[in-house]
Amino acid sequence: MRQAIPLLVLLAAGCANEATGPSNVQPGTVFWLEWPAGVTAAAPGSIRVLGPDNDCGTVALRVSAGSQRVSVLPEFSYSPPCRYLYGNGVVALSYDTVLPLPVLSVSPENLPAYYVVEARMADRRFGDVLMHSVGFLQLGTAPDTTTLVAGRATLIADSAGCAWARPEVWGLRRPVFYVVANPPGLGSATQESAFIGGHFVPASPARCGQGSILHLDFAEVDATLP
Repeated sequence: MRQAIPLLVLLAAGCANEATGPSNVQPGTVFWLEWPAGVTAAAPGSIRVLGPDNDCGTVALRVSAGSQRVSVLPEFSYSPPCRYLYGNGVVALSYDTVLPLPVLSVSPENLPAYYVVEARMADRRFGDVLMHSVGFLQLGTAPDTTTLVAGRATLIADSAGCAWARPEVWGLRRPVFYVVANPPGLGSATQESAFIGGHFVPASPARCGQGSILHLDFAEVDATLP
């Protein structure tokens, strides 16, 4: 197995944390991930990452591979003053970026090989930031272009009978909406916050105007939103 291969992408600033000094580095978190089901050594693919941005400095996203894991590790570096202030607080913003996956390589006789995809995420039940395993990535001789997803989202049932998943974002960024093929029962609620995972499948005919819809593999529903 190859040693961990870090890939760094430095993004512009944006999050609602108080800056405590230019040398203060703290773990960042991820809201939502999208990645291919299968890659090859020659075509490692990419991963889409959404999360809370750092308005009081920068956020560096590191994607590394090692020990049968692919890890997404954001870090916040604080360097005041904060740029986006509203009243006495800092405006909460989000980042949305696509990062290259590290090249994975094993002996041909060990293919296909499987890697756990994990990311640093906030655990809302206990208030901790944890490394959360969200799915798998296959390394093989041919790519699998099926898109897998996992992360925090709001599940929405509209008056037209459509079910939607809206990945969590902060601030003025335009939210993303995906039609859900198999939504969990929401009871009398029209919105629920949840941690979900799934994959996209074609819809023929189109459902709710979408030709590609999200099939949920799991949904951990939190609580009814007001």
